[in-house]
Amino acid sequence: MFAHVVWLGALIALSGCSLPPQAPLRVDFPVSVGQPLTEFTLEGRLSLRAGDEAVSGGLLWSRQGARDHMLITTPMGVAVAKITRVGEHIEVVDHKGQRTVTESGLSGLDQVLGFKLPLEYLPWWLAGAAKAGEFRRLEMDGEGRLVHLEQDGWWIDFQRYQPVADRFLPRKLIARRGEDLELRLVVDQWTLP
Repeated sequence: MFAHVVWLGALIALSGCSLPPQAPLRVDFPVSVGQPLTEFTLEGRLSLRAGDEAVSGGLLWSRQGARDHMLITTPMGVAVAKITRVGEHIEVVDHKGQRTVTESGLSGLDQVLGFKLPLEYLPWWLAGAAKAGEFRRLEMDGEGRLVHLEQDGWWIDFQRYQPVADRFLPRKLIARRGEDLELRLVVDQWTLP
């Protein structure tokens, strides 16, 4: 089971703080609230709880269009997994050097895990946005930033934002699906082109 949690932690990577929001605005209809991030580098921390299993560690993720390079580490900085994606080709190398390749993109990874993760939505969520037309509910703060979002069975709390270049991007978000799956992501440093 631990191997599945390590895989889960590795796969979830595919996809200054402001004050807490004052009075959220609730919107119950599909609107476009932003675009996904297509080029960035982030350094941060993630934790993942799946049922009774939990894993946490560091994350270094660089994205350039259809190319992703990720490194998942233990809290002590030891590499757990390296992930490379070029289009639909995804390669994962674990801490033992075992290599797994899929040419089916994210759906191939879902089949390996046996359940669906929100990897297709993370580029939007990391931009502090919802994928247009594909969400049930969202709440925004007085500055127009997402506070809560319900999308594809996931409930996402955007807990903190930070200034990056000419915009505000999430510093901390928590995504939950039911009682069994929770992802926490804290971005310590953003680099945009």
